[in-house]
Amino acid sequence: GRGSATGALHTREALEAAYARAAAEGWSVLVEQFVAGNEHRVLVVGNRVAAAVRWEGTGEQRRAVDVTDALHPELAVRVVEAVRAVGLDVAGVDVIAADLRQ
Repeated sequence: GRGSATGALHTREALEAAYARAAAEGWSVLVEQFVAGNEHRVLVVGNRVAAAVRWEGTGEQRRAVDVTDALHPELAVRVVEAVRAVGLDVAGVDVIAADLRQ
């Protein structure tokens, strides 16, 4: 997002120092735990999943591979619930998972 910075922080001390620097600048801070897996985007339209893709490659070589048919039904339900919970009718939800079939 606008004004965002990312980086891996491997110790509690590094995390606390980075948080203090961001807070001193008046930035909002979002801390996420690293999750191994493939990057996917699931498109929800209304009350259903319209499409799902897996991102492959990096930089200019990055491309989307259709994996809609591989999406586990329970995951589809959860993604739609998440979109509805925030009051949206259309949304792309990023999912990191080794395999969307499970």
